[in-house]
Amino acid sequence: TPTGQRVAHRRREGASWDPDLQRYGGWKWVQRRWRRVPAAFRFPDSTPDNLLEQWFIGSEILQVPPLHMLDINDVIWQIRGDKKLRDARAMVKAVVDEAKRKSIWGDGDHTATELRQIYRQCREDIGITGNVTNSWQTALKKVRRKNPSSTTGRRRGRGGAKKRSRAVDNAGRLDCNPHHRMRTRTHGERTLA
Repeated sequence: TPTGQRVAHRRREGASWDPDLQRYGGWKWVQRRWRRVPAAFRFPDSTPDNLLEQWFIGSEILQVPPLHMLDINDVIWQIRGDKKLRDARAMVKAVVDEAKRKSIWGDGDHTATELRQIYRQCREDIGITGNVTNSWQTALKKVRRKNPSSTTGRRRGRGGAKKRSRAVDNAGRLDCNPHHRMRTRTHGERTLA
């Protein structure tokens, strides 16, 4: 609606009107909201070094800003866009943290060539071995397997590591949710339905 567009336009103007974003075509009206990415944007299904390039440099030709400038609202309209952004952030964080640990991450902006060299120097240490032409999603799985307790953004599923206990307490009663239905077997034992 025109009114909605005017309100969104005011919010956009009040928000970060970044000159860096203007290099990439500025804000775009996508899926009835102002977003930093065009409607044709898809997350790169490419190698981790290409993801680093997209994360820090972006693409002026495709009008896609560096992915580090995006937030969840810019990609939520895509299927699993929020998860892909979190995973991309985790992959980049793993490489950058390792590069800083090795003291090869310099200050300032990096070129695409420098980012590729940094990735090549860090990939073995973060757990990426074997076929190095895998997609960044596959590489992130390898990183998470090597460092399960690291801060790579791994989120537990529903319930986390906590399992429901079905143990019997000392009095012989079931130690579980009292709202579970109970039934009695023919020889008198009580079990969960």
